[in-house]
Amino acid sequence: MILKIFSNNYIINITKSLPRGVYRILPSEEFKKDDIVVFEIPEETKKYLFDRKYVPSIVTSMMKKVASEKIDDVIEINNNNELIINSKNWGKVYKYDSYGRKLPEIDVKKMKVQKGEIFLLSDYSDRSFDGRYFGVVPISSIKYKVELFFRF
Repeated sequence: MILKIFSNNYIINITKSLPRGVYRILPSEEFKKDDIVVFEIPEETKKYLFDRKYVPSIVTSMMKKVASEKIDDVIEINNNNELIINSKNWGKVYKYDSYGRKLPEIDVKKMKVQKGEIFLLSDYSDRSFDGRYFGVVPISSIKYKVELFFRF
């Protein structure tokens, strides 16, 4: 869950998906690999998150790292169930959540980042609910680019 504070220039992250701390909002409309962004959760994903009680129903945005923004990136899941993008290992893709409930599976063989889309992940926590489970999101859903200002 993220909280917006200080005249709308900073956000507090209290989740395990990225380092906990205060993040500064950066003026930017361009997003590249390894940028951290805040995005509006797609409606179908919101319903899933709320039904599973992964987040409270007041949460409308999430913060993740840009893993792919290019059409020609190679996205695959290897034999160890790890997500690999252009030879970078982004961690496990789990079939079940920590309560033993089945997680959604995306078909990475069919998934390619298209123009106007972005693939968002967490390389900080292997249990983050991210693009491994909801796929790509429209770039138009990105609200901010942020950087870690103060870690706690």
